Amino acid sequence: MGEGRTTRAAALGLWHPRVLVAYFACALVLVMAAFEPVCTGLGLAVGLLVCCRLRGVRATLRPLAWQLPLMVIICLVNPFFSAQGMTEVATVGVRKVYLESLAYGLNMGAMLLAMLVWFADAAAVVSTDAVRIAFGGTLPVVSLMVSMTVRLVPDFIRRGHEIADVQRACTSAAKTNAPLSDLSAHSHPSALSRLHASSRLHNRSRLVTVLVGWGLEDSFATADSMQARGWSSARRRTSYRSQRFRTRDGVALALIATLATVDALALARVCGGWHYYPTMGSFSAWWLYLPHAVLLALPLVATAVEDLRWSHAESSERAAA
Repeated sequence: MGEGRTTRAAALGLWHPRVLVAYFACALVLVMAAFEPVCTGLGLAVGLLVCCRLRGVRATLRPLAWQLPLMVIICLVNPFFSAQGMTEVATVGVRKVYLESLAYGLNMGAMLLAMLVWFADAAAVVSTDAVRIAFGGTLPVVSLMVSMTVRLVPDFIRRGHEIADVQRACTSAAKTNAPLSDLSAHSHPSALSRLHASSRLHNRSRLVTVLVGWGLEDSFATADSMQARGWSSARRRTSYRSQRFRTRDGVALALIATLATVDALALARVCGGWHYYPTMGSFSAWWLYLPHAVLLALPLVATAVEDLRWSHAESSERAAA
């Protein structure tokens, strides 16, 4: 029983793809729409917890190495573009830094970070096959474009690394085989820096050129392959792996729709009563944030229920043995 235990991401994948797509679409839209400190903090905190459950702690913390500095930069840069507020905290040259501008920038950075985290959560659960199953019958062209776009992003990154490795290998070989007279001609530090800068620019432009050409060549090959396999030859597309929409999927979809509606109404009241300028407003009652927290925590509840089910099955198996 333990060997056949599914991962937490696969446990969410047991639901119909339309349920998963509907949930993450609602979560992403509501996280973007709720520009209020508590709502943004809830979106970021719960998104990180969901990411830890679905992808693991290490995979969750690794992107934070560049995401957190980006959030700090947005927080610190915003007061220089929007010098508004009533609470002055510092003066940089002729510019005054206000607490309200810092809070606004911090909320913007935290919302961007929350969006990145929730997109990573969605990518861990909603695969390209799920997108095709969810929309392949009603929107075949859109589902194909989305699935191909999602597939091209990691392919471009992988091929970019391959091209960069080949360029570095060729550059190292050229330096090794270069005559001593060529090396001494560029021995001056300023000449070496200009040479390195032009070499990096040339390598980057050549990398982009090769990558774009590689992608165009693959797109033509994919189009020819799809035409040879009979794409658009029938009125309705069929799926290699079909997944039936069950009663529990309908109940889950109705629950998500109800929670999203209640959450949207509560967020409209919360965000309508909050403002940053000229002074920051007051927070709303705690129960207005509860629908947002419940909606965002649904993946945690689903994975916890799946863990309890597997633990009960394992204990029953040990008792029977």
